[in-house]
Amino acid sequence: MLAIIPARKGSKGIKGKNTKIFNGKPLISWTIEVLQKSKKIDDIIVSTDDKKVVDICKEYNIKIPFLRPKRLSADNSMSIDVYKYCINQFNQKSKKQINSFLVALPTSPLRNVQDVNKAIKIFEDSNPDSLISCKKNNHPHEWLLKLNKKNIISKLFYETNKQNNYNRQTTKLTYLPNGSIYIFNYKKLLKNNSFYSKNTLAYIMPEERSVDIDNINDFKYAEFLHKSLD
Repeated sequence: MLAIIPARKGSKGIKGKNTKIFNGKPLISWTIEVLQKSKKIDDIIVSTDDKKVVDICKEYNIKIPFLRPKRLSADNSMSIDVYKYCINQFNQKSKKQINSFLVALPTSPLRNVQDVNKAIKIFEDSNPDSLISCKKNNHPHEWLLKLNKKNIISKLFYETNKQNNYNRQTTKLTYLPNGSIYIFNYKKLLKNNSFYSKNTLAYIMPEERSVDIDNINDFKYAEFLHKSLD
């Protein structure tokens, strides 16, 4: 299976996030190493516009035959458009036809090779449109609140059962995407133009491997957890 690592240069939360040193190595290195350990991954594409990322990839013998164009490197660029571009370029240059592919964000350094292999096996056995790694939501969605301009609280979701009054034991279990692993059927992605469809499966990961780094607090927390997982 082909794996794509999206690693554009710009980052508002942490400057140079993908190349920032995380427990002794550039952040992106942890994702590269996990993918290279997986026997289910045949090829790795790193989609970047960052020369520092290119230099790191050379150390892992990962060739970058094409850089991400500026139109796909902006803050408002759509991830799906990046993946379509990568697959199209890869097919043209390799003369292969990709049926499915995996996406691994460098901002999720706590996934391990078992996560990658298990997610791929679920995808191969079930043949869904897509598979997305998730974690359990520890707070019932019924607890979510919204505020108006005067900071007055109102419920985002109204109770269907007035008697439960947000008792944790009677609420429905919900999940959140953790940003770690995405696997797509390429033709279905083109057709649906969405990560989700009526045939999207979840790969459930534990909370301690589900940190998605967006800001410096996430970064420090992930480093702490990473050390404890060694």
